[in-house]
Amino acid sequence: MFDIIKVVSWSDLKLAFDKLTQSAKNKKFVESEWQKFELLAKQVNNNCPDFLVNLVNSLKKVAKNKDKVYILDHGCGSSLKSFYFIALGYTNIYGVNKKNEVDYLNFILKKKFSISEKRFFITEGKLLPFINSKFDFIFSLQVLEYVQDDCIELYYSEEARVLKKNGYVFHEVPHLLVPYESHSRIWSAHWFPKFLQPTIYG
Repeated sequence: MFDIIKVVSWSDLKLAFDKLTQSAKNKKFVESEWQKFELLAKQVNNNCPDFLVNLVNSLKKVAKNKDKVYILDHGCGSSLKSFYFIALGYTNIYGVNKKNEVDYLNFILKKKFSISEKRFFITEGKLLPFINSKFDFIFSLQVLEYVQDDCIELYYSEEARVLKKNGYVFHEVPHLLVPYESHSRIWSAHWFPKFLQPTIYG
């Protein structure tokens, strides 16, 4: 007889996060939902998904003490990856987003960790709402390809402004030769002329 061991996937973690955030959007914090999410995050971390390995290893180089490192998710989207790191003990994480609502994320942090400070923000996509030299580590995943050409310099200069001396920045962008665009779920979407891309990405 062999025991069947279920490997926890990133999809399992996402489902748990969706349930947690749906409750938060209704102004409810359910401790058992957080506990499930945190447990799954730790299990996922034991067998880190390939797409996260480089980010996780980069963060480990900077974060000698998890509770003292300040991290910015620059273009946080749903913030699943931010909360994955929070569940692993990196509690000083901040995020900015241009479109998605963020109040429910701050609600979770307040209820679970008694953090009254606002950590997640909606911005106009240009200036970062943080003081100079605040962060030890900044990351963005699949964000830079959406930044307009005339804002690229500002995007980088704002990161430089809020990054501490000897801080670390990690950017991930889709490879041009990979035919599938994972955000739009459209084959070859990033090969379209740039003037068509706002239609593709909404």
